[in-house]
Amino acid sequence: MAELSVVEQTSCYKVPDGVTDLQTGFIEPLAIGTRAARMSGVTVGDNVVFLGVEDYGMTAFFWVRLFADKILVADPSAARREMVASVGGVTDIIDPTVTNPVERARELMPWGADVVFVATEEYVPRSFSYLADGIHMARRGGTVVTVRHQGSEELPAPVGMWKGDSAFTKELKILGFGAYFANEPLIGGRARGDYQRAIDGCESGRVCGPEWKPTVVPFADLKTKSDVDEVFQLYPDKSPKILFKISGE
Repeated sequence: MAELSVVEQTSCYKVPDGVTDLQTGFIEPLAIGTRAARMSGVTVGDNVVFLGVEDYGMTAFFWVRLFADKILVADPSAARREMVASVGGVTDIIDPTVTNPVERARELMPWGADVVFVATEEYVPRSFSYLADGIHMARRGGTVVTVRHQGSEELPAPVGMWKGDSAFTKELKILGFGAYFANEPLIGGRARGDYQRAIDGCESGRVCGPEWKPTVVPFADLKTKSDVDEVFQLYPDKSPKILFKISGE
């Protein structure tokens, strides 16, 4: 939080005039969602399911909605579901604590989902079953992408310990994300890396457009622990994303 800092040139990206400070503050999770979408192999006309649309799931959704066929989104948070609805491009949005996502996916996609994005969160109990749900709803030979798997060591996600077809018998691809470099020479290096693509997506309006409305809290307003606790009580049920404004517009 210093006014000036020294960093390596390779860690710096130029922010175009058309990208807002608000968007810039979201580039890091957007870059991870960008990479998840790019590396998942999802392609034009695919049927896709998002189990959880926290930061990474939501940003992957921003991209995938531009070219997929049917898209099912499941998340217990009303605020997140409203965000997805406002962005558009989705076939159906459900609360997985009310509607069984596996059954709904099978109704929409009788042959199964080509790609399922899974976001497991320690503070969302329903998400503990997302990985199993994703394996059940994916088509044979499909892909399950864990865009987030964070929480305690006890967070249950055994790949082969539930009834029915396993990831192995269905010949699924299970992909994980969490650490990445984003500058692979094969795709053109830094100029076409995940960070740069995220920035370009904001500049073009394809991602994080006007429909994306996170909660912005002025950092100066946080005086006590109670102030901080009050902010975090908004997430994830009442706000899809919280950003703290240190400076800027």
